[in-house]
Amino acid sequence: MFEPIDLLTFAVVFLASFAQGVVGFGFGLVTMALLPLFLPEKFAVAFVAVYSLGVSCMILYQMRRHIRFAHAMPLLIGTILGVPLGILAIKVADPNHVKLTLGVTLLAYSSWALFSKI
Repeated sequence: MFEPIDLLTFAVVFLASFAQGVVGFGFGLVTMALLPLFLPEKFAVAFVAVYSLGVSCMILYQMRRHIRFAHAMPLLIGTILGVPLGILAIKVADPNHVKLTLGVTLLAYSSWALFSKI
């Protein structure tokens, strides 16, 4: 049968997928806000990265006719440069610093998103 941690992980992924489906983004925000509460940070980052890659590939395939790849090139270049740096940072960083940085980033983004609409 399933362990409680499996059920928690499923619930978080379901909630994050629901948010992604409703507003078009937010999978990473929801999962990285909740998964590190009960999973090791490094595992949560890897899990979210792999799952997000799969979801993004499916969306890319479905939307391929509507994408202007010339407009997406800066994002692609940033991704190609940023992913190896992020992997290196996760590899060498102290888990407590990763949690602190993640928390500050999520609070800053949430505050900005909330108050920029007013």
